[in-house]
Amino acid sequence: MSGVGGVGGVGGFNFGGQGVNLQDMKTEDLEKMIFDPNTSQGDKDAALEELMKRLQEEAKAGGPEGASGEGGEESEIQKLLKKLMDGTITPEEMEKLKGLTGKSEEELKEMAGVDAGDPNDNSV
Repeated sequence: MSGVGGVGGVGGFNFGGQGVNLQDMKTEDLEKMIFDPNTSQGDKDAALEELMKRLQEEAKAGGPEGASGEGGEESEIQKLLKKLMDGTITPEEMEKLKGLTGKSEEELKEMAGVDAGDPNDNSV
């Protein structure tokens, strides 16, 4: 069986033999995919991209507080991704995020739309 073209697709992909639309998944389910050792790196990347997209939309819609009323407290990965996008992530936090996602610092910054070449992205 061949997929319908879900290679690297952000809209939908094949997860566990089922066609899944990432946009329909809950944030907590996306995070579970990222942490699941049985999830392929391509699927983890797609889930991470969708999670970052949601965080960026929340930031635009509601400022730094975002729409975090849904699940109450933010997860560790959400906090770290927000700090990355804000440019306030510490080197220790970046190491933690790299470990959680399996991505390099450059890849994470690129996905978050942060200028990877600017060492001074900690504007307070």
